[in-house]
Amino acid sequence: MRATVTKPVRMSELPRVLGEIATYVATGPRVAGREKGDDKPAISHSALTVLIAEDDSLSAILSRRLVAKVLPQATILEATDGAVAVRLYESERPEIILRDIQMPECDGYQATREIRELARTSGEAQPLIVAVTARIFGDEKRRCLEAGMDYCIAKPIGFQTLRRVLEQHLGRLRPV
Repeated sequence: MRATVTKPVRMSELPRVLGEIATYVATGPRVAGREKGDDKPAISHSALTVLIAEDDSLSAILSRRLVAKVLPQATILEATDGAVAVRLYESERPEIILRDIQMPECDGYQATREIRELARTSGEAQPLIVAVTARIFGDEKRRCLEAGMDYCIAKPIGFQTLRRVLEQHLGRLRPV
């Protein structure tokens, strides 16, 4: 993948270049005019709502594009800090939450515990909570699972990884 800017770099060019990089990371290289992994269709379910809890704008763009590709009919909500993610869960009740761990106001561990408690006390189904973190080594995965997250995957997240996690959890959904 090649993305270029000319010197002196114009601030107006950066969003375009970063968008191209995020798209490349999200979809992978093109193979014979198709995107790698296109042999499997997207998962279709119009009622799904996905909450992306991510404070890094580039990671949020990547996650949003991946979710839109894997679940094209889903409604996507976004939160840039853990406290907002909890409030959005409380008001919107998304079925899927993709979340960063290190976030302002309320980290991913605490936000997950609060969301699990909200679902439990309301008697509603628990959402799928997927930790998306750059620090997947060591005891990070164990800590995520102990906090109540269902999966822990490494950044940068890829199309096939997200699709596999959703298929494992949402197997009852039919492909398009």
